[in-house]
Amino acid sequence: EPSGEVVCRCTTRAIVKVVDNQWFLAYGNSAWKAKVHEAIASMELHPEALRKWLDYVTDWLHDWPCTHHRGLGTILPWDSDWVIESLSDSTIYMAYYTIAHALQGGALRSQVPWAGRLDDTFFDYVFFGKGTARTLASRLGVDVQLIEDLRREFTYWYPVDLRNTGKDLVQNHMAFCLFNHTAIFPKEHWPRGYGVNGWVRLAGRKMSKSRGNTWYIREALRDWPADVIRLTVANAGDGLDDPNVDLDFAETAMDRLQDWVRFGTATHATRRERHGIDAWFLSVLNRAVQATRTAMEAMNYKVALRHGYFDLQSAWSWYLRRSENRPQAECLRRFIEVQTKVLAPFTPHAAEEIWHRTRGAGFVVDSPYPEVNPREIDPRAEAAETLLQSPLADIREILKVTGLAPKRLGLYTAPSWKLGVHEIARGLATQGALSMNVLMEKALAQTGMKERAKEAAAYARQVADELRHARAEDLDRIGSVDEFAMFRENAHFLAKELGVKVDVFRADDPHRWDPSKKGDRAVPGRPAIYVE
Repeated sequence: EPSGEVVCRCTTRAIVKVVDNQWFLAYGNSAWKAKVHEAIASMELHPEALRKWLDYVTDWLHDWPCTHHRGLGTILPWDSDWVIESLSDSTIYMAYYTIAHALQGGALRSQVPWAGRLDDTFFDYVFFGKGTARTLASRLGVDVQLIEDLRREFTYWYPVDLRNTGKDLVQNHMAFCLFNHTAIFPKEHWPRGYGVNGWVRLAGRKMSKSRGNTWYIREALRDWPADVIRLTVANAGDGLDDPNVDLDFAETAMDRLQDWVRFGTATHATRRERHGIDAWFLSVLNRAVQATRTAMEAMNYKVALRHGYFDLQSAWSWYLRRSENRPQAECLRRFIEVQTKVLAPFTPHAAEEIWHRTRGAGFVVDSPYPEVNPREIDPRAEAAETLLQSPLADIREILKVTGLAPKRLGLYTAPSWKLGVHEIARGLATQGALSMNVLMEKALAQTGMKERAKEAAAYARQVADELRHARAEDLDRIGSVDEFAMFRENAHFLAKELGVKVDVFRADDPHRWDPSKKGDRAVPGRPAIYVE
């Protein structure tokens, strides 16, 4: 019973007909459902939300009418008046694919003489290993090696590692596939994984032939190279959300890829010596590889592109600014190699061009995917760079809002007493016991703290609120940087970026230049700023 009016793609209203003597598949059988639930529990599903959906559909399904009198399909073996309907007839065809090359000889309609003499004993041997290849070969009049090869072919490819389709088929085809595999095959040949995506949208509208909103590959290739199309589709979206093919993205993707090929194959001025910023870039590079691998394994290709391409390119741009356009030679080599390998599944032609011209061994598609080097992940270097970027962004915002043309700029790092309170608070938070009373007791025990007890209490409350819910890795990172030394070391970079002289002071330096007493507001991780 349809839930509403059914309209064909040709806009004709559908009429529901009650069919006599219909054949059904008993998907309502509880024992059968239990096997399907068992299969679902053992599968790797992308996205994970698909598991709950498949379990729901399995419980929801009941007897399914599986035959009709007209149309394409396989004749029902025990009742030739009926043809198996397409959804019921397309549940284990992937098993047939493993041997189709031998049975059809490369033709749509088989001309292989012995293929017309097959019976159940052939499929029992090839799919289940029942019987002997010699007996079967003798009866079919073929070489025994051919029969043994077909059995090996099937066991090589089966079970199905991944079946991917649109979310509209979850409630029928994908569920039917599980029902029929669990009914016919042993557990070791049940499907191992499913992937499901949403309905593809083009420029924000559902792609539909009936609406004329389609994007054919042949037409697309007249406008853009294959790599651009692949990148655009990969960036369209992940999971059950409807992916949106954005043609404006395709335009920018073409320019970006051309720029990347030029950069990856050009000769660059480099330096041999190591600077602090190199440790930061290698750390970010490894984290990008880590995040990209995780996304690729989960079939989240848009997320993989964000981490492994867009974010990595942004990190490189910042690294070049910090290196005054002279990157360290090994960092440059690693960046080009990693970026090329990460892009290879999406833009194989551009990646192979760069790989060849940079003298990579063989083909990039045959090279190992980038691996994470845990020794190069440096939280301290990352914390230092974050600490530098934050006030730089703040100063730019101040200048933008005020419209000032600065003559001199002062940066003030936290005084030693605040650093002490912060260190005590971090220690307590790490132990999971950040009590305000204990924090104040320990803080006031420090030299000179009783004289500023009121001020210390106010700051302690602020720190306690900030750190009480901080993650363990964040607690380790906070306080790992000598802020004064770091800002002094990078004062030249800040001055160049902002176009103004930058002086760095400790907030408790009695001789500091600080006309407005801004230094009093400095706290660990957030230096105070004064613009003249």
